[in-house]
Amino acid sequence: MLNIDDNRIAMTITPLLRLAFRPLFLGGTLFSVIAMGWWAYFWLNPVAWAPYGGPVWWHGHEMLFGFGSAIVVGFLLTAVQAWTGVMGIRGKPLGVLAVCWLLGRLLLALGSSLPTWLLVATDLSFLFFAAVAMAYPVLKVKQWRNLIFVPMLFVL
Repeated sequence: MLNIDDNRIAMTITPLLRLAFRPLFLGGTLFSVIAMGWWAYFWLNPVAWAPYGGPVWWHGHEMLFGFGSAIVVGFLLTAVQAWTGVMGIRGKPLGVLAVCWLLGRLLLALGSSLPTWLLVATDLSFLFFAAVAMAYPVLKVKQWRNLIFVPMLFVL
């Protein structure tokens, strides 16, 4: 098994932020359960809720880009370490990336009165920073065949 981690450094990082799949899979899973519960509640007990784009648009967007992007990015940022042998994003930078993802979810759900540019910038910042985190190890070892995933994150 490939061991690219320095145990002394790894032990100083909270376990949730040691590998990219941990906060993103957990966040994506919890978000999807909460969002589906809220969606069911909304249709059974209509409430005054105005997410950006309306409830139907919000639901479609969040299942694809809320849940889907968290899972895809979590996998890619974890797998790139095995592909390249270079330590990937972890610790505080990974925490910031996870917060970018979460902030995008919250602002779209609660931000019908917020400016569109703010919602778009917040939502896209997650994919931009994920693409940068993916590109670093791939470019460092010149593993060009895996570089295809970087633009895929940009167009997601």
